[in-house]
Amino acid sequence: MLALAEPQERAIRHRAGPLLLIGEAGTGKTEVLARRFERLVADGTQPERVLALASTRATAQRLRERVEVLLDSPLEELWIGTWEQLCERLLRAHSTAAGLDPFFGVLGPAERLALLLDRLEELPLRRHEIRGNPAGLLARLLQQIDEVKAGSDPPDPELAELIAAHDRILADTCSLDRGDVYFTLSKLLDEQPDIRAAIAHRFVYVMVDELEDTTPAQRAILAALSEENPNQLYAVDGGGEGAGVSDWALGFSPDADATLVEPPGRKTGRRAQSDTPAPSPVPTVALTHQFRDPGRRSRSGWAGRGGNGRAQRPLPSRRPSRSLPAPRGPGCNRLVEGAGRPGRLGGGGAGIDPTTGRAARG
Repeated sequence: MLALAEPQERAIRHRAGPLLLIGEAGTGKTEVLARRFERLVADGTQPERVLALASTRATAQRLRERVEVLLDSPLEELWIGTWEQLCERLLRAHSTAAGLDPFFGVLGPAERLALLLDRLEELPLRRHEIRGNPAGLLARLLQQIDEVKAGSDPPDPELAELIAAHDRILADTCSLDRGDVYFTLSKLLDEQPDIRAAIAHRFVYVMVDELEDTTPAQRAILAALSEENPNQLYAVDGGGEGAGVSDWALGFSPDADATLVEPPGRKTGRRAQSDTPAPSPVPTVALTHQFRDPGRRSRSGWAGRGGNGRAQRPLPSRRPSRSLPAPRGPGCNRLVEGAGRPGRLGGGGAGIDPTTGRAARG
């Protein structure tokens, strides 16, 4: 394995409290998360008590395989995966508390489109021309619904009415869409402190790769958990949308440490800006080369590729929507309201003792 640079080592050694790791693609952010996972386990943390989230399946798979290589063992109980996978897994574990059928389904766009086409007459489409190509129209409307639930601007009255009908139809089949999973989990964490504490204390450490690709609804989940457990590490791309989410992390977490990892030829000294002052000085370190690990290969042939292993895709800026209609169908009890209140990392909760994994007493 290649030797790590000092900022990478510092991130790996970091234990209590939040940490923001900033670097462009190829600077080894994902490798840092994998090696930090290994170090935590070596120091006595149980592998299933580390939650590692990524926005894409490819990154989550690389991270999981890299961790298994470093631990020299495949582990079925690892909580390493995409937001979709792990939030659904958490929601199923607490489905009764969330008021959901334990066997609820999560429908993708194609499944929802087929369901809506079968019940076209129940949709408020008075102002839309549906003759000829209803599937194309519904596909575009589903995209708008998903954008609202991801945290875009609140819907206009016509779209809000369509969302209510869409959710009512899904509720009749005991189903959720992906946005409902995040909203329902966020609502559960906000409204039931005992569930929030149980989940936050279950995971001694939380690590998030590709923070720049998260939605406001997903970040609301992180903010809620951080009230009980501030031990969260965020890896974020240094430019584009990454700058905005860096502001978010330092804005609601003024105690966060920030490590800037820069690729060769770039020594900007730039630090994340926030309305809430971050610690001064914020560490800024430049690597002399992009990080690539030519060591052991996993089953997929990956050998510790740095960063996300892909070019970063800027996303449109989004604001959390306050609330959405929450119709209840006869078959299921569903919660689909807004993405929860903003939180302060390390504020309001006792935190977690990194050595014992228990809540620290203030």
